[in-house]
Amino acid sequence: MTNQNHKLQFQKLSLHLQRLVSLVLLTMVLPSLVLAQQPQLSSRQLSEIKRIYVPDEQLGALINKGEIGGILSKAQFEKLLSQEVQANSETEKTPKTAIIHAADFAVSVDEDRLVGTMTASISAFGNSWKECRFDVAGWNVESATLDDQPAAISRDGKMFNTLRVFIEKPGKQVLKVQISAPLQAQGGDKAISVKLPGQASGEFRLSLPAGKYLESGNSDLDRPAEPDQPATYVLPIGGQTSLNLRITDRQQAARGDVLTFASTAIGVKVFPSEITWAAQSEIQVFGREIDKLSCLIPNTLEITGIESTGLESWELADAPDDQ
Repeated sequence: MTNQNHKLQFQKLSLHLQRLVSLVLLTMVLPSLVLAQQPQLSSRQLSEIKRIYVPDEQLGALINKGEIGGILSKAQFEKLLSQEVQANSETEKTPKTAIIHAADFAVSVDEDRLVGTMTASISAFGNSWKECRFDVAGWNVESATLDDQPAAISRDGKMFNTLRVFIEKPGKQVLKVQISAPLQAQGGDKAISVKLPGQASGEFRLSLPAGKYLESGNSDLDRPAEPDQPATYVLPIGGQTSLNLRITDRQQAARGDVLTFASTAIGVKVFPSEITWAAQSEIQVFGREIDKLSCLIPNTLEITGIESTGLESWELADAPDDQ
């Protein structure tokens, strides 16, 4: 193949970016090809490469797609991706990044680790490549699919704690990420601290075997099943950026503190002369019963009515700081 042909192939690559994700993955997995003229890698760099190891069968499926490709450094990849986003942003009045609507976790205990799936609902707009990012600190990413097809992903950031998902097609899509996380021993208990996609609504489902109890932060959670039966805890996580859990086989004595979770869905209707909105909140209370609940809302919103099972009365008052 002539040098001219090589030049034409990489011009096509830089214009369409349809091979970019494949290229950056190859760069991460085969650094010796990219860094052939660079000094020998340090032990720390070698350990980082091992952490993003790609199984042979998955890498083979990528290489054997029969399409033109090449190997780029990470800096080259980022430059081409930035050029693609910038070129399309000048002609499209759409968000530059994909939008994460919701992210749900369903995990269970497998010996000394948690295993399961994160399912995220994502929307991309426009005809150019879009990207969304997840903070996956504490999680190991085993695999990922987008609408049941292999997803284009990479790891980035400090300690590779950022999961980058590249999306080519517009529209609403479902991302499924197979995840795992090691449980840390704390005495006779097991503890875990992980990051969550705080900008999305969602719930965290954790299935525990018989005789196990769950604590969140410093609060005990009511077991949803009898002690001699398996139990699945469901925690709303909308707006949370992290989660600290402890799995124990000791049932704690009743405590006086209260742990409250709220999950809210908001709908807005726009008319030529007015805008109306409605919010529906699901509230879960752990610890003890409550007879009063206070919420802080923006002073620019007008509340016209509240309905709830068991609600006796409600009152709208000014906050101390007039907010």
